[in-house]
Amino acid sequence: MKKQFISLIVALLVLFSFSSPVFAAENSHITDEVDQFAFDEIERLDQIAKDYESELGIGFYYAYVADKLENFDPSAAVFSENYVFLVEDDYSWWIKTNGTADNYIGQAEKYAIWDEYSSADSYYGAVVRFFDTCASIIKGDIQVKDDPDIFPSSFPGRLYDGADLLTSSEESALLSRLNEVSEQYKTDFVIVTVDTVGSYSANAYIEEFFDRFSYGSGNMENGGVMLLLSMKERDYRILSDGIVGDTIGDSEIEDIGDYIVSDLSSGYYKSAFNSFISRSEYYVNGAINGFPFNFVPAVVFSVIVGFIVSLISVNSMKKKLKTVNPVNEANSYLREGSLNLVKSNDMFLYATVSRTVRSKSSSSSRSRSGGGSRHVGGGKF
Repeated sequence: MKKQFISLIVALLVLFSFSSPVFAAENSHITDEVDQFAFDEIERLDQIAKDYESELGIGFYYAYVADKLENFDPSAAVFSENYVFLVEDDYSWWIKTNGTADNYIGQAEKYAIWDEYSSADSYYGAVVRFFDTCASIIKGDIQVKDDPDIFPSSFPGRLYDGADLLTSSEESALLSRLNEVSEQYKTDFVIVTVDTVGSYSANAYIEEFFDRFSYGSGNMENGGVMLLLSMKERDYRILSDGIVGDTIGDSEIEDIGDYIVSDLSSGYYKSAFNSFISRSEYYVNGAINGFPFNFVPAVVFSVIVGFIVSLISVNSMKKKLKTVNPVNEANSYLREGSLNLVKSNDMFLYATVSRTVRSKSSSSSRSRSGGGSRHVGGGKF
C-alpha cells in the first residue's frame, strides 16, 4: 500500500510538472507557438503587460504563430475588451486594436510601433519595446503625425515625381514604359519620388503609399513592385507584393538595388529608373512565366541542337579518315638511333594555391506582409 501511495504521488508530480506551463499560460498576454522565449521570459513579459493594463486600462498582447496569420483568431487569445495585439509569423505581421485603443492607435502609430519593435536585438527586447511604445503613445509621450501633406491628394498613377527629378519628356517616356509592362504582366510597376517621408520611416512610407492607393489590386492580379526615393533622407526602398513578392524577396531586392544605387548617387535618375524597370521585369517574368523564362524547354532544345551539330561534325571528320589504315606498331614512326632512353623520373616538389576572399554584400531589407507575400528593402544612396 505504501509503495502504491508513493507511486501515485510521483505520478501526480510528473503530471503537474508537464502541465504547469499550460496552466501558467492561461490568461497570458504572450502566445508563443514556436518557442521563441524561455518560460521565465514569458512570465516577465506577461507581468509587464499586466502592469500596463492595470495602469492604462488597455491590454497589450503579443503572439508568434507557427501557422499563417490569416488562420490565427485573436479573439481566442485575449481577455480584455480594450487591447492592442501584435501578431507575426516568419514572414508577416499585423497589429489589431479594439475598444478604447482605437482612439490612440491608428495606421501611422502601428507603423511607428512596428519600427520600434523590429529594431530590437532580441525577441524579448522587441516585445518590451512594443509594450513601452504603445504605452507612450497612449500616455501622449509620443505623438505620431499622419502627415497627410506628404502623400498625394489623389491617385498618382504609376509614376509620382513629387521631388521633381525628371523633365516632362522623361516623365512621359517612363510612364509609358511603366504602363506597358504593368499591363503585360498584370503587375503594378510603380516609381515614387518625394522630398521627405516626414515622421514616417522609409519602410513605413512605401507600405502606406502602396496600400493607400491600392496598387497591386483590381486586374493587377500578380501584385506590384514599387521603388521609392526620399531625397531629404537619401533613402531608397523597393517593395514587392503579391505573387511577385514570392519571387522578389530580400536577395532579389538587394540585387535590384545594386543595379540602380550608383546611378541614384550620381543623379542619373532616368537611367536608374529604367534599370529598376528592366531588372524588376526580369524577376516578374520569371515569377509568372517560369524562371528563368521557360528554362526546361530551352535546355532540352539546346541539348538536341548540340547533339545534332556534334553528330554532323563527327561524321564529317570520320569521312576524312577513310584513307588512313591502322598500324599495330610504332616502329615506323621512329628514326633509327634517334632515341636512347635509359632512365627517367618525375618528382613533384610543391604547389602554390592562391585564394581571394569574396566580399559579402549587406542588406537592410526585411520581410513583411499585409495579405500575400510582401518584402521591403533598400538603403542609402
